[in-house]
Amino acid sequence: ENILQTAVHAFLRMKRVRLNPRVLFAHQNVPSLMANDKGAQGRKTFFSKLDKMTCHAAKLEDCEEKYKSFRDMVSFNPETDIYFFPSLWKGDPPMAPVNPGYSERVQAIKTRVLELMKSRTSSHSITRFITHMSDVWEAVLYENFVFSFKNCLELCAYMALESRINAWCWNLKKEFLEWEQKTENRIDSAVQHDVEEVHGCCVNEAHSIRRKWYDDTEKQIEAFFYESEYIEYSTQWKTTTTNRLLNIFATEQITDALHYCQVLISNKHQWANAEQTLHKNLEQIHDHVTELVSETQQTAGSEQLQEVFNGKWSEWMKGLIPVQNRLHQSDDLQKMIEQILKRLFPGNSSLVLEKLPLECKQNAELAVNPDRHFSKSDIPFIKKGHNPNAQVGTESCLLTAKIYIDGLEKQVQHLSTNLIDEMFKKVFDVVDSCKVKFTVQYRVDLAFEVGQYALYRLESLA
Repeated sequence: ENILQTAVHAFLRMKRVRLNPRVLFAHQNVPSLMANDKGAQGRKTFFSKLDKMTCHAAKLEDCEEKYKSFRDMVSFNPETDIYFFPSLWKGDPPMAPVNPGYSERVQAIKTRVLELMKSRTSSHSITRFITHMSDVWEAVLYENFVFSFKNCLELCAYMALESRINAWCWNLKKEFLEWEQKTENRIDSAVQHDVEEVHGCCVNEAHSIRRKWYDDTEKQIEAFFYESEYIEYSTQWKTTTTNRLLNIFATEQITDALHYCQVLISNKHQWANAEQTLHKNLEQIHDHVTELVSETQQTAGSEQLQEVFNGKWSEWMKGLIPVQNRLHQSDDLQKMIEQILKRLFPGNSSLVLEKLPLECKQNAELAVNPDRHFSKSDIPFIKKGHNPNAQVGTESCLLTAKIYIDGLEKQVQHLSTNLIDEMFKKVFDVVDSCKVKFTVQYRVDLAFEVGQYALYRLESLA
């Protein structure tokens, strides 16, 4: 079935470059009874499988509206183009004679091939046919294919799994985002002698969030792999997925959360120490101000006095205002956004890698390119002028990112990975709400525009 799925995908690619394949199917080692009576039920089942495979391949090629069944893609008659071959041996080897039914089927399919060659308008000679078959066989032996195909069903299974993994990850990220906001408010409002107690409560809450998510997600993973539509393909990833989520990802999240909490506590202590130092130096600063006023009030106007005072004030306060600890340095921010971009497109890493490294960009703008950014089924309508406001949708996505970044600059003191994840999620929620079906390339281009703009705007928070 894996080989058949790959072949269907290859036929679809041929059709799209105006090569019209004609196909005969030969099934070997079929029970003699089915092989002799044409196996009507077997043909029907097989044909339904072909239709399903065609739909999966068309979905991956962005042309599912055009190709909904195998006959939309290939000229094919299930009554005359499917051949069931019985076993070569009549009985058990080594004493079993050759089954005459096998030879009869070979002759039947040979006759059918010759009939099709005669009916074709192009000049396909028997010699060319033999040459093509030799080329195909050599390509199979050495894997020397023009196209590299993956099993479409396996790819669909992987994409469905990645979609669920992203949802499970976001559930925990969302919980920790709310926890971060509450933790920052609680620590900021806590009096100094209660800070350590508040810190302990926040840490306990973080571990509680992780444990609850762990238990819920473990059950959901079991249910997903048990109920999956592609269970025969997805089972191979169960162990890796469980370890990736419940061990690696969960550990990363709790580590980041505890680090976030520790930075807030450290900054709280620094400000408390600075306030004590400031109170001790108030009398000295008062003397400096009095001396400055007496020296300049007779020779300088109010504006000049204000200017001189501002310069002296900065000098007096130097060393008294603490430098806050940051969660990330500016170069760490770039790496953080780049890692998020790679994680957003796990099945299309080459599209991301070719656009790295990330650079700062003062403005976020993206011109929509129909050939590059739209599903191929939408391109004919768009080129005729029926553009369903795709550019407006793109500008709405970029505006969503700008508004979110504005909010971060005004409200957030410490930038975390979860906040950047939330920004990208809001942007792609807008993309998903558009009526146009965009390509993966569009999503990558849009994500990089947002990422470069965010890197420029958020360096001050890093």
